[in-house]
Amino acid sequence: MLKLITRHTNCVKPALKEKNKKDRMKFCLSMLDEATTTTARPKFKTMHNVVHIDEKWFNMTKKNKTYYLLDGEEEPTRPIHGSCIGKVMFLTAVARPRWDSEGNVTFSGKIGIWPFVKEVPAHRKSENRPRGTIETKSIEK
Repeated sequence: MLKLITRHTNCVKPALKEKNKKDRMKFCLSMLDEATTTTARPKFKTMHNVVHIDEKWFNMTKKNKTYYLLDGEEEPTRPIHGSCIGKVMFLTAVARPRWDSEGNVTFSGKIGIWPFVKEVPAHRKSENRPRGTIETKSIEK
């Protein structure tokens, strides 16, 4: 009521070391168009033919998951071994979108996203599946 306490949202930002800062600056300077570096306002390269590639790890499931059940419906079981939640890596590639002379998109810029997984038959049977069932496994580092 007195408005002495205010709500604040804060996100964590990674701290960069001096070497990281220098490397980023070198990269930015390397992207300048050499023909314009002697002018008062240098320009960056167009980067029309650059493909950006990145990888990202995702957890295969969350520790807690909310379900909506009807009366008498059984709770689903989600067994994991120990406290290990599996992870999977995805590789993504994107580029600059392209348009034709009328402004229609001819290339969206999305090249692809690929999981680093393998499909293998289960070695043993379990209460959840028979032996030989194809399972998706993350490729180990």
